[in-house]
Amino acid sequence: ARLLDDEEEDDFYKTSYGGFQEAEDDRDYEQKDEEDDVVDSDFSIDENDEPVSDQEEESVTRKRRGVVTKAYKEPVKKQPAAKDKKAPPKQVQKKVLKPKGTIDKRHPKFTIIDSGRKSFRRSTALKSAATQHRLKQLNEAKKHKKVVVKTEEWIPTQEELLEEALETEKENLKSLEKYQKMELEKKKTRPTKRTFTGPTIRYQSVSMPLIEELSPVIDALGIKTEDDTGEVDIAMKFKTKRKTANSRAAAKTGPRVERTFITFENDIDNKVFEKYFPVKRKDAQKNRICPITHLPARYVDPITKLPYRNLGAFRIIREGYYRQLEEKGNTENPAIAKWLQWRKQMKDQRQKTKAQKSG
Repeated sequence: ARLLDDEEEDDFYKTSYGGFQEAEDDRDYEQKDEEDDVVDSDFSIDENDEPVSDQEEESVTRKRRGVVTKAYKEPVKKQPAAKDKKAPPKQVQKKVLKPKGTIDKRHPKFTIIDSGRKSFRRSTALKSAATQHRLKQLNEAKKHKKVVVKTEEWIPTQEELLEEALETEKENLKSLEKYQKMELEKKKTRPTKRTFTGPTIRYQSVSMPLIEELSPVIDALGIKTEDDTGEVDIAMKFKTKRKTANSRAAAKTGPRVERTFITFENDIDNKVFEKYFPVKRKDAQKNRICPITHLPARYVDPITKLPYRNLGAFRIIREGYYRQLEEKGNTENPAIAKWLQWRKQMKDQRQKTKAQKSG
């Protein structure tokens, strides 16, 4: 401090450029407290900070430094006081050291990231979120993607291809032989359709023109009577007039009807026909009469099929049957010839027994 007070005045600063006189209390220029740097919000967005919408955006005042526009002035030096007068000693300001860890409340410190506006547009937030999501998906896809190991393909030579072709030709010939054998076996064991040779029923439906029938007229000359059996049978003949459509034009214009024909084919002894269309036969045993006694018959001879009343009538019927066999029997039949021989022996024995009884 003493060196500054004892410093000699320099005339250069007083004369050149109009002089620079320093005032003791220069209030035009005052040094302001240092302020922290102010950074725009676009550069101070942190990844972890949540986006703030335009509606929720608060007005933030930006601090700017003061700008000095006045010319520089040399500070006025104090004139040295008289030697007899003693200058009062200057008060030395003592600096108080603050303990570590304490923060000055008057001048809060901010980092570049924390300072400034943190809000941005909603479209920017959506696009940045979509970009982050897309990058995350790409990273996950790369992790799960299988690593394909490229291997060199083996290309055979012409000789190797020819050898392989010969082997395949041999295998094809063997398979062809097997296939031909299988086809021959199939032809041998192939089932053939069997034709049905039994009785069949055939239905046939046709359309034909309508036939009109008139009332029948009895012809008196067509009556016949037969008195051989003691019964009278009358046979009548009916004459009918029918209209038939012979021409195609008449068949098209006239009324037509449907007719169904049922045909029984290969029906031996009409067994199938009688099964489906049974005929009710009258009981003939009620009116049977014995031809010997002329009384109602009780039995039927299984050979002659004649009814008889008692044992005597049965013997008479059989004796007549035996006589007919002796006279008209077929001697070429071995059964009949053997029976006739047995009957002749029986007659001879009966005659001998009668002769012995009479003698």
